[in-house]
Amino acid sequence: MNHLLHCVPGAIAQKGRTVFSHVRRLLRPGGVLFGSTILSQGIPVPAHTRALMAAYDRRGIFHNTGDFLDGLRGALEDSFESHELRLVGVVALFAGQLVIAEGELLDQVRHLRAGEGVGGGRGLQEGELRVGEVLDWKGSCLEW
Repeated sequence: MNHLLHCVPGAIAQKGRTVFSHVRRLLRPGGVLFGSTILSQGIPVPAHTRALMAAYDRRGIFHNTGDFLDGLRGALEDSFESHELRLVGVVALFAGQLVIAEGELLDQVRHLRAGEGVGGGRGLQEGELRVGEVLDWKGSCLEW
């Protein structure tokens, strides 16, 4: 998810939580989301960079006037059990990993088998997953 969030309208804390909550549903246990975004607040921003970002904001290309490091950190903390955040100039590099408890995984499998989907998903279609397949998760095998 590189160089996307600063183009989405809204403050980084809210848009980060919203985007991460949707993407989180698509990750497998242990899956990692990584990306980068351009921040404009709470970090040193050179004058020429600030002028360019302001021009992009006026044109509707960027929407990062309310994007700050602590807001992104909060969105990552709220969305992922494990995360990493680094700053390179005005660019934040981030990663969040989905850690899921075994009981939650079994609940998701039951919902999938029942055709309910996970997190509002479409459920399984015929041939996508068969009874008796083994899911390998964190070194343990769960047969269902």
